[in-house]
Amino acid sequence: MKKHILLLTGFVIAAFSIGYGQCSSYPVLELGNDTILCDGTTLLLQPSGYDNYSWSTGAATNTLTISAPGTYWVEVTNVSGNMVTNGDFEQGDVGFSSAYSYGSGGVWGLLSNEGQYAVATSPSLTHSNFSFCNDHTPSGPGNMLVANGSGVPNTAVWCQTINVTPNTNYLFSAWFANALNDPTVSDLQFFVNNIQVGPIFSTTPTACNWLEFNEVWNSGAATTADLCIRNQNTSIGGNDFAIDDISFREVCVQNDTINVTYDPLSVSIASDLLFCENESEAFQASSTVPGTTLIWETGDIGATYTPTVAGTYTVHAISANGCYIADSAVATITPMPWGIDTVIAGPTSCGTDNGYVSVLTNGTFNDPAMYTWNGPGVANPNQINASVWTNLGLGWYYLSIESDGCYLYDSALVTPLDPPVAAISADILSGCEPLIVVFSNTSQNATLYEWNFDNGQTATVTDLASQVQTFTTANIGGSTANVQMIASQGDCADTAWVSITVNICGCTDPTALNYNPLATIENDTCVYAIPPTPTVEVYNVFTPDGDEDNATYFIKTTNAEKVQLTILNRWGNQVFNETSPNPVWDGKINGALADEGVYFYTYVVTGLNGDLLEGHGFLQLIRK
Repeated sequence: MKKHILLLTGFVIAAFSIGYGQCSSYPVLELGNDTILCDGTTLLLQPSGYDNYSWSTGAATNTLTISAPGTYWVEVTNVSGNMVTNGDFEQGDVGFSSAYSYGSGGVWGLLSNEGQYAVATSPSLTHSNFSFCNDHTPSGPGNMLVANGSGVPNTAVWCQTINVTPNTNYLFSAWFANALNDPTVSDLQFFVNNIQVGPIFSTTPTACNWLEFNEVWNSGAATTADLCIRNQNTSIGGNDFAIDDISFREVCVQNDTINVTYDPLSVSIASDLLFCENESEAFQASSTVPGTTLIWETGDIGATYTPTVAGTYTVHAISANGCYIADSAVATITPMPWGIDTVIAGPTSCGTDNGYVSVLTNGTFNDPAMYTWNGPGVANPNQINASVWTNLGLGWYYLSIESDGCYLYDSALVTPLDPPVAAISADILSGCEPLIVVFSNTSQNATLYEWNFDNGQTATVTDLASQVQTFTTANIGGSTANVQMIASQGDCADTAWVSITVNICGCTDPTALNYNPLATIENDTCVYAIPPTPTVEVYNVFTPDGDEDNATYFIKTTNAEKVQLTILNRWGNQVFNETSPNPVWDGKINGALADEGVYFYTYVVTGLNGDLLEGHGFLQLIRK
């Protein structure tokens, strides 16, 4: 909604800006907020309290019914009473002035001469060539001003001075008509205070065709308005006219705009449904407007609905704007008062096609039933149109029954009679390579046995004799052999499997002389080198006096894994004890320098081969 308060006539917007004070005595124009309408609805606009209405559609009534999207505006006008004295000339030749002289008469009547005027009830009464015309708004005598125009442009035909309020808008208006049928029409113009107001306007060539012309004038700082209507013709030919109902009024014009859009909501159910009682079909509804809520008449919400009974189903669409629309579709469900009771399959002998399939139904068919079997296998083209099919081999057989366009489906498996049963075993399932395995065959109802040992060897035999095979990681390409045996009789067969695991056995200790990096099983065959015997060299004097010469006490060893060194003082108290590959005493006891003197030591040396060397003795600690 856009609101403006402007100055304009009943038809023309004036290019003036006004304050609202001039219009404060009239209701504020309000068409309302911009509106979204639902499809099929209308909006009634009915502003009231104004003198004139001009809608964007061309209507001039005080109401407008909107039934299509668009931008609509209205201009409303309120005008005050007429401030012109004797503007309808019913009082005669009074209240105004004119640069024309009053008619002096002549050959053709009172207005025989150009540049003269008269007040009369018809132009024909003032000139014999003028037409008979009625007053624009007959009242009283029905007078009008009739003029025989001059050829001098800018000549004042009618003038009157009126007191006005500063900074106020006024509507200057009058009605004009040609006095006779003549293509040379009169050109006239409004002036206020000697300033033209609006463009030149003209009468029509047809006599007595009253037209209103008006302009809006703003008083600015003026307190009086010298109103004039001037003739602007430059020739004397034609230029004969009548004037009536001159008015000058305060005017207030307001306008307002409203944008009306229509919710594009739509809803559609894709199609009617036709399906059988044993099937499930769903209506699919859709809307072109995002955010639309779809509600079925059943209360279910969403785009899909699955009917369970025949009938007409309606979906209602509600948009985010609250608009509502619906669509309907029909569900036709074909009844199925029949069904499959039992499907039977008879076995076939191996190597002989003597099996069969059959079906028993219940209920009553709507029309004759069509039975169709096909097989063995889904894609097999072999088929028969009957409820029983005989002389069949092994496999699955598939049934369809059709009646009145509805179908039921089932299947049956023809199995072998006394089929082969494959069974094998191995005397050992895992071991070190090369692994020799004896396989036993305990199969039943078979006449042929096909072995695949997965080591590059196969055998085809007709008895249950045992089979012996050797397996290595090389001939099976890894550590596992999957042995297969197919026991068959005619076109019947059964398969048995057994897995054999082959290990590489050997020494798995990397420190052994015979370490085998490929071995996965330790077989206690590792062989180790014999390490040398440890040796010991003992010193009996050291001088820890800070000169880094013979400053620590240690035992020199070879081929030793570890040494335990213990030192006691003369009273038998332990002052040092350490076990490491090379223990060293720095001549200190708990961080303090040990006294000079004799100490007792013991050692235990563990050799690389595990041998132990033990010894003891005395050592002398000397400080220089």
